[in-house]
Amino acid sequence: MKSVLWSFTIITILLVGCKEIFNNVEIEKLEFEKYNETLYLKRVMRELNYEVVVISKSKRKIFDPNKRKEYVFTAATSRILYKQTLDSLVLYVNVPTIVPFNFETNVIIQQIETDNQKRQLLLKNHKDRGIKIF
Repeated sequence: MKSVLWSFTIITILLVGCKEIFNNVEIEKLEFEKYNETLYLKRVMRELNYEVVVISKSKRKIFDPNKRKEYVFTAATSRILYKQTLDSLVLYVNVPTIVPFNFETNVIIQQIETDNQKRQLLLKNHKDRGIKIF
């Protein structure tokens, strides 16, 4: 009985550890001092050419995106362009996502839809405009 329990524990630890390795998670911490709040941009690779980008209040590295509590963007591999100010976060996205109804923050989050031509211009001049790439 002890060996079965021990084996189960080892397998569980390995699987949890492997989930983080296979998910390949990136996290960018965004601090908004005006409101004493922190938001996190998270990117996780789900498949070879498919990823999920999330704006969350949680800093957890292992997560399942929750469209009720987080901004969730799903797409083929593509970077999110964003600009952070004292009280707002502006996102330049190909396709805006639904605003989650349980995402409570004082930070103003604005999604600006950009076509490929506008996106290329922003990518070319992003540093001059104070825009970052995630």
